[in-house]
Amino acid sequence: MVTLKTQRLILHPVKISDAEAIYNLTRDEEILKYTQVPRDYSIKKAREHITKENKKVKQGKALHLAITLKENKKINKQMIGIISLNSINKQHKRAAIGYWLGKQYRNKGYIKEACKVLLSFCFNQLKLNRIQFSCSTENKASQKVIESLNAVFEGIQRQKTYKDCRFHDKRVYAILKEEYSR
Repeated sequence: MVTLKTQRLILHPVKISDAEAIYNLTRDEEILKYTQVPRDYSIKKAREHITKENKKVKQGKALHLAITLKENKKINKQMIGIISLNSINKQHKRAAIGYWLGKQYRNKGYIKEACKVLLSFCFNQLKLNRIQFSCSTENKASQKVIESLNAVFEGIQRQKTYKDCRFHDKRVYAILKEEYSR
């Protein structure tokens, strides 16, 4: 079980008991707009999603971490978001990072801090070579975070996702180990 710590955050594996906190945080229009969280999300669906994602974790294909504030002793009560390492491919030494934060925790540098510690883990412990990020072409805040990590813009995936009765384009970025080390 991987737990990562920064100056202000603890990133720990998502558990079934986190379902209610996840549900409450995802009742936000920005999260519903820019992630694959469905509009009819419920605590039951959150539990089912956690179970499904934790199977991927056990298979070594993913890592799903709750982002919590370090200062609070009751970790579940102070969950502020999720950061995930998805599509882990050990043969090709690559993976993708995805994340979201509750509304009241945005614009405080938390997601950049979480990404930095996860990138370090990816390159130094998992020995990965390439980490990809993608976000909606409309999600300027996420683009800003990814660019601040010095990830390189690689292009646009046209009509990559379908949500709310329309297709959405995605911006794709990546950072290589050699770029991260500089």
